[in-house]
Amino acid sequence: IKAFFESHFIPRPVRPSPEASQENARRRGFVTGYYEPEVAGSRLKGGAFQVPLLKRPSDLIEVRDLPADVKRPANWDPQIRFGRVKDGELTPYHDRRAIDSGAVSDQKLELVYLDNAIDAFFIHIQGSARIRLAEGGVMRVTYAAKSGHDYTAIGRILIDRDEIAREAMSMQAIRTWLQDNPDQMNEVLWHNQSYIFFNEVDNLDPDDGPIGAGKVPLSAGRSLAVDRTLHTFGTPIFVTSDHDASFQRLMIAQDTGSAIVGPARGDIYFGAGEKAERAAGSIQHAADFYVLWPKHVPVT
Repeated sequence: IKAFFESHFIPRPVRPSPEASQENARRRGFVTGYYEPEVAGSRLKGGAFQVPLLKRPSDLIEVRDLPADVKRPANWDPQIRFGRVKDGELTPYHDRRAIDSGAVSDQKLELVYLDNAIDAFFIHIQGSARIRLAEGGVMRVTYAAKSGHDYTAIGRILIDRDEIAREAMSMQAIRTWLQDNPDQMNEVLWHNQSYIFFNEVDNLDPDDGPIGAGKVPLSAGRSLAVDRTLHTFGTPIFVTSDHDASFQRLMIAQDTGSAIVGPARGDIYFGAGEKAERAAGSIQHAADFYVLWPKHVPVT
């Protein structure tokens, strides 16, 4: 495999955009980690299981599928891929606060119920999950669509409020703060207006990772989420990261995420469960990216 890539590809460095906040004097990229949560749940609402994950609403429309007779506002941000039609015009969909407050409850979209709102929020961030059902068995869910609103990192909100020190920020630190401050939890979570809807996936092998945006199962430590507007899924990308001096490996662009914006920005998939959560949750490091460009394809 090594010989194949060395023979047919040329490594080309990828630099961050000039406005990237994480760039330093060497103009390096930035890498984080993500994982597939494993949590308890039930297909039926009852007892401790009160927090739903929702299916895609029937009135949520992808902008590219907009009917010809529906008007698109002149100031519509082309980066917003989802919305709804109201009075013959494309309009923003309900945000997280509105959905949590019952804006789509009449559509009966509940896919599964969890016993923890914090778990539900982190599943929204990760985009997939394994649900250990009270009825028995494991249910796999994956991303189906989103509300279309911008993603806001609540970690940044907590840093700005001096609730968590920047150097101590991690997914685990966010989880602990939310657990310790239940009276402030919703107000903080609602800063992230983006809301994720899910599908159940029933044809995956237990050893397979979740299905990424590239439509293939993810592989722990080898699958990379990238900005899909700048990179093509399936592209081989060599990554070195400061989170581990020995982390120098070839990865494949197979997924994306709302927070993954810019050419030199990546999110490493670490696998499923608590061990993967601990590994992924602490990574916010400088990194170097090299796209392996086919030798026979001209660089434009």
